[in-house]
Amino acid sequence: MNTEAYQTFVTLAKTLSFSKSAEQLNVVQSTVSSRIVELEKYLDQTLFNRSKRSVELTHAGRVFLPYAEKILKSEHVGIEKLKTMSLYEDKLKICNIGSIYRGKLAGIINEFYRKYPMYEIDIEFKISEIQVDMLLESEIDIGFLNRKPSSRKIEVRSYIDYEMILVAPIDYEIESTITREALAHIDLALISNDALIMEWFEEIMPGNYRPRLHINSSIQLREYIKRGYGCAFLQDFLVKEDIEAGRMKQIEIEGVKPLKLSSYIAINKSRANAKVVKRFLELLPELDAFKYNI
Repeated sequence: MNTEAYQTFVTLAKTLSFSKSAEQLNVVQSTVSSRIVELEKYLDQTLFNRSKRSVELTHAGRVFLPYAEKILKSEHVGIEKLKTMSLYEDKLKICNIGSIYRGKLAGIINEFYRKYPMYEIDIEFKISEIQVDMLLESEIDIGFLNRKPSSRKIEVRSYIDYEMILVAPIDYEIESTITREALAHIDLALISNDALIMEWFEEIMPGNYRPRLHINSSIQLREYIKRGYGCAFLQDFLVKEDIEAGRMKQIEIEGVKPLKLSSYIAINKSRANAKVVKRFLELLPELDAFKYNI
């Protein structure tokens, strides 16, 4: 079955209109009808219920739709691969969360870029849950996550352990050690996109305190603090250079231990032995500490 039939099916499934589908595909309406009939005969299933006033997917159509979309996507990926073969030996597809990129990976990716000009590099930023889906769909080779995936299709290696520490601008008026109760009286901002951090924050904060500023990006929150907003809990590796350079200072809290978290490298098993993937992983300084969890 040619891909034109699959593309016509997907288009009609979205528009639910033969005329609109024909317009989008730049064909006549009878061509849309004939392609759908041909596909239904091939599958031996009715994909659409048709009437004079409406078109709707059947149960078989709804079941088949995601598979048709995958077929079209695979064709697109294959064509793109062939187009780049003459330019590059391979492509490295990396996805990560912003804090790990800014705090650990930016320099490594820059080194890889300079050292291996024969490889194309594709970098994306997504939350861990989306990265797992992308790995399972072979949309990326490597993901850097703050949650450990459990799929057998993904090779998981421990990356870095880190702590959430309280920091403030160097000129912010605050003692180097404060009480837990004092947290309620300082200008405090919070990362709002991590359930573990939010849960820990609620445990250590007194009463019904709520910070005024909620940001879903550690990188942006770090910039707010550097500009003098107030205090925030941030990843220790993300603010290490700022503390050492005297732009920020760490604040201890009496009776409260920093929240300890872990990050992971997740690798698409079908690409684990690709030379481009191995060469990138060799650049990671934490390589000796990797532990396989297959």
